[in-house]
Amino acid sequence: MRARSALLAIFAALAALLFTFVAFAQDDQALLKQVKEGRSYEQAGEKWRTIVLPPKLKKEQLIQLANALHRLDPESSFDLFDDDSGIERFIRSLNSEDNISEAWEEKHFVATVQTMMDVHSMKMQWQLVAMDGWKRYAHSNFTLGDKVAELDK
Repeated sequence: MRARSALLAIFAALAALLFTFVAFAQDDQALLKQVKEGRSYEQAGEKWRTIVLPPKLKKEQLIQLANALHRLDPESSFDLFDDDSGIERFIRSLNSEDNISEAWEEKHFVATVQTMMDVHSMKMQWQLVAMDGWKRYAHSNFTLGDKVAELDK
């Protein structure tokens, strides 16, 4: 009888874990359907993908989206914008000294998903990092370069 109770408890725990996994996967897909992908580019030997966000995701949704993007393509970094009108100028300005997109970038460049050095562990890790547009978009107090979240491994 005791073994049966233990097996039922294990089964219930596995079922709950599977349900949670499926729910996260469905939430990921729902978030990924809301974004639009812009042009990819290479910078310093790394592949970057540009993503246009839907209006006003919450901080938790941005973290979930960052994790979903990283799971989808764990080798690429991502730039997250809330407007696509200046992305081409932004990409062109990366390879020149002409910052023609600076004002647009400060307003619409919300975050990046990239590897950054963790100052505590001194190890590289994937992070969601706030950019100039974060405060206006996400209405939270992170500023340029702040680590918003460590991403799932």
